[in-house]
Amino acid sequence: MDFTDHCGPSQAMWWGTLGTVRPFPNFNSEKDARDIQTALESSDVNTLVRIMTNRNNAQRQSIAESYHNLTQKELCPALKKALSGGLEQLMLGLMMTPSQFDAHRLRQTMEGIGTDEESLLAVLCTKSPQQLKDATIAYKQGENYCLWALNDAVNGKKKDPAPWIQVLTTRDSNHLNRVLSRLEDLRGETVDKTVQSHFSGDLRLGFPRFIQIVYVYCVCVLQKGSLVQGILISHSEEDLLCVRIEYRKLTNTSLYSALQKEYKGEMQQALLALCRSEDL
Repeated sequence: MDFTDHCGPSQAMWWGTLGTVRPFPNFNSEKDARDIQTALESSDVNTLVRIMTNRNNAQRQSIAESYHNLTQKELCPALKKALSGGLEQLMLGLMMTPSQFDAHRLRQTMEGIGTDEESLLAVLCTKSPQQLKDATIAYKQGENYCLWALNDAVNGKKKDPAPWIQVLTTRDSNHLNRVLSRLEDLRGETVDKTVQSHFSGDLRLGFPRFIQIVYVYCVCVLQKGSLVQGILISHSEEDLLCVRIEYRKLTNTSLYSALQKEYKGEMQQALLALCRSEDL
C-alpha cells in the first residue's frame, strides 16, 4: 500500500514548492515599514492587508525589524491596536514565524478545559517531522523500532495508542510508507482495519485523515468552515496549491469561490490574497 498516492506522482519532489505566497519582487522593507506606519496612522486597513498578504514570512520579519528601527516600536502591538476580530488574528498570525505559528496553534488547542481535538489534528496531521521539531520531542528513529512499537501496541490486552501517536506525528511520509506496509505484511490486514479494530476516539478519528495525506485532510476541515485561517497561513508558502486542487476535486467548486461566498470585507480580501487565484 502506497500511503503517498493521494499526493500525486510528483509530490515528493514538489514538497515545499507549491505555495501561493512567494517572495515579493523588488522588496524594500524600509518602504513597506513606512507605508505600514502611514496606514496605521490613517486606519488604512486595505493597505495593511495588501502588504501583509503579498510578502512571504521572511520578508514580513524584515518589515517588522525595519518598522522597529523607524518607530522604536514593535509592529505586532501596533497591528493589534489598529485591528480587531478575525482580521486581527489573521494579521498577527502572518507576523509569526512558521514554528511560532505552529506552537501558537498547538497551545490554543490545549488551553482551558479539555482539548480541541479537531484543531490539534489539523496541526499534527499536516506537518512534517521537521516542522514539528520545535513543538515536539524527538523520538527514536528506525523502521524496526517503529514496526514493533506499532505491533506491540495492539497485541496486548490493553491497547496502547501512545506509540501510534508518536510514530504518526514524528515520521515523514516515505518512512511511514515503509513501516506501515511492513506492518500490513506482518499482520495480514490493512493498517486502517487494524486501527479501526483496536482503537477508538481521537486516534481512530485521526488515522484515516492522516493517510488521506495533508491535502484531503485540509479540504475536510475547510468544508466545515473552521480552522480556515490556520490552514491558509500555515500552507500558503508550502503547498496551498495542492489544497486548492483537492478542494476542487472533492467539492466541485474552487476554494477561492468558497472564500468569496463565506467571508466579506477586509477578511475576505486577506484570505483571497493568500489563496491567490481561481481554479477553473
